[in-house]
Amino acid sequence: MVHRDQQPELSSLNSWGAWRSWRDKVVERYRDQGPDCPLNAVMGQLGPASKGAQAVVRELYAQWQGELAAGIRCMQSQGGIEPALDAERGARALLAGIQGAC
Repeated sequence: MVHRDQQPELSSLNSWGAWRSWRDKVVERYRDQGPDCPLNAVMGQLGPASKGAQAVVRELYAQWQGELAAGIRCMQSQGGIEPALDAERGARALLAGIQGAC
């Protein structure tokens, strides 16, 4: 899945270089896959009727968002990102942008 493909960059967003590397990997992934987005495929195949599938997808998104928020907080602690930025909200926005790109 897309989340797994972003490792190890996603779990070590502790510098602007790391953020750029992660971004480049995400962009490359979407360019390579073209219109065949695995996020859309999973949701389309599993459908909204499967509560178990919904729970799995929610957990994956929560993990993904948590790693993004941790990266934002790390950069905040280093002075690289404004401390007033809500890390959780920023992470949700990044994740929504990635999901929307599918």
